[in-house]
Amino acid sequence: MKQDTRVLLLEDNPGDADLICDMLSRDGVGGFEIRRAERLADAIACLKNWYQVDLAIVDLGLPDSAGLDTLQSIRRAAPDIPVVVLTGNDDEATGIAAVQQGAEDYLVKGLIPAQLLPRVLRHAVQRHLTKDRLRESEEKYRGMVDNIGMGVVLISPRMEILEMNRRMRQWFPDVSLGSRPICYRTLRVPPLDRPCDDCPAVSTLKYGVVHETTAQIAQGEKTVIHRIVSSPVRDAQDRIVAAIEMVEDVTERVSLEQQLRRAQRMEAVGQLAGGVAHDFNNVLQAIVGFAEMAGGLLKGGEEPAGECLAEILKGTRRAALLTRQLLTFSRRQILTLENLDLNEVVSGLMKMLNRVIGEHIRIEFRPGSELGTVCADRGQMEQVLLNLCINARDAMFQGGQVTIRTENVAIDGEHVKPHAWARPGRYVQLRVADTGCGMDAETLSKVFDPFFTTKRARGGTGLGLATVHSIVCQHEGVVRCLSEPGKGAVVEILLPLVERPAIPAAEKIPGPVRGGNETVLVAEDDETVRKVIRRILEGAGYTVVLATNGKEAIRLFGERGDDLDLAVLDVVMPELGGRAVHGALSKKNPDFPFLFLSGYSASSFHAAFILEEGMDLIQKPFVPDDLLRKIRAILDGRVKSPPGPSFGSH
Repeated sequence: MKQDTRVLLLEDNPGDADLICDMLSRDGVGGFEIRRAERLADAIACLKNWYQVDLAIVDLGLPDSAGLDTLQSIRRAAPDIPVVVLTGNDDEATGIAAVQQGAEDYLVKGLIPAQLLPRVLRHAVQRHLTKDRLRESEEKYRGMVDNIGMGVVLISPRMEILEMNRRMRQWFPDVSLGSRPICYRTLRVPPLDRPCDDCPAVSTLKYGVVHETTAQIAQGEKTVIHRIVSSPVRDAQDRIVAAIEMVEDVTERVSLEQQLRRAQRMEAVGQLAGGVAHDFNNVLQAIVGFAEMAGGLLKGGEEPAGECLAEILKGTRRAALLTRQLLTFSRRQILTLENLDLNEVVSGLMKMLNRVIGEHIRIEFRPGSELGTVCADRGQMEQVLLNLCINARDAMFQGGQVTIRTENVAIDGEHVKPHAWARPGRYVQLRVADTGCGMDAETLSKVFDPFFTTKRARGGTGLGLATVHSIVCQHEGVVRCLSEPGKGAVVEILLPLVERPAIPAAEKIPGPVRGGNETVLVAEDDETVRKVIRRILEGAGYTVVLATNGKEAIRLFGERGDDLDLAVLDVVMPELGGRAVHGALSKKNPDFPFLFLSGYSASSFHAAFILEEGMDLIQKPFVPDDLLRKIRAILDGRVKSPPGPSFGSH
């Protein structure tokens, strides 16, 4: 104990005061500096004006104060100093009550041992310091527990709540200390004799093991998912004295995990779709090419054969549409982005929509005023709208109404949180609502899954809304579907707004098909497609040089480069693909023209390369007239048409 301990002695009896001062002056360990006060008011003034007080000895019977009120007055005036109270020999109960109310000790007048008084005072100071440290430690611990990002609750073996942190009190404001813990699944307190079978605290207290569970709690219109981990608290004899539960809100984490699993599932299906569609388009190309040429050779007397060929072409167009949906879903279709006014896109498609929807369904378009511009692929936006309207039609067997709306909206971070690619800001909303049968929650959760359909018997592929979802994601937009059984459905699409004017659509009028006498290098690994292209080009007057892969194309260019006028390259080939061949040939002749053929696979050729380098592209399957027009336009130096699907435009 330090020297010169400062003691405030509050005692109005001079004899008792002199006796205590005499006892302390005889202590051989350390000195005491004593200042005496006879009244409570004088003591409080002394506490305020004296430099430091290490201890207060307080008589509870004073002229201006009596009993425990004296103790409380001293503690209010100096809460950080230890207090030892003095009582009469017939009032020991008051001393005990004083200790219970914060005094460090009490002494009975007339029974104070002279040799022990200094030690009693030193112990009082030490106990007070220890309590201060414990209090500081407890406050620090409580501060840490209160500020962690999860709930903490301590539960006794009698299933009573001993402690709760701030987060737990915020989540469950109706639960208090001493009460029974609630069931996380029902938000009710179960009967003591029938606790929940999967209650984590019950398992921990009974078996002494760490128990973990997950509970879904309905809070208003949303469902909150909590992860609860209960661990045993043991004493020095390894007995279980409590269970501590850590409660974590994992709603957002579960949502992100579900999105990740969905993305992985869609990616796997997308890879499969891309590979299937690439090979399938080569097959379609052969059917389209030969059917078109055979149709041109038929004469008037062979009309039945012409009808058969027309049906072949009709079937290939349907197959091509399916592969286009597969590739759009798998994000392997090349985008042609331009600044669009969605009002103009929807208006231009209304006639077709009315024909597709049918007379039993009314379709209404409510365009937003001063609609913003979006940067998007026009063809894919038309496909999105067509898919949504067809989906709405199929939900209204007895007729109904489809309402299309557009408007400018602003969304915050909370709305885009489920969509990692999207950003808060200004968007243009396209909203398609129907008055159909609606969907239950389970169906709604799968509505964008590929190949999920509720109309399998009517020929549904399950790619309509999956394609919509993929297109919107490619455009860095947001899509969601709202529905209830019997209340129809609403699909909302949000596309980022750009600060540029929209480019008006121009009517496409194909010109006459012309051939030529130039020499064209064709590099294509599929034998049937090579035959088709050769027949088409030679029939139009061109000389054709064929290569079966990229390396052979480079070799033939080295041998006959001076005779060649154009190279037609398949994007994906063994022994070097179209992009690698383009790079090699461009080094030898930077001005040499190219036309690329694509089965929609992006595995070795990126959309950025086509758009940034200004390459010409025609997508399989194409009809002969489209190929011939494209080649003629390149050779004549015409303005290049944007890359995009060209099947069926003859």
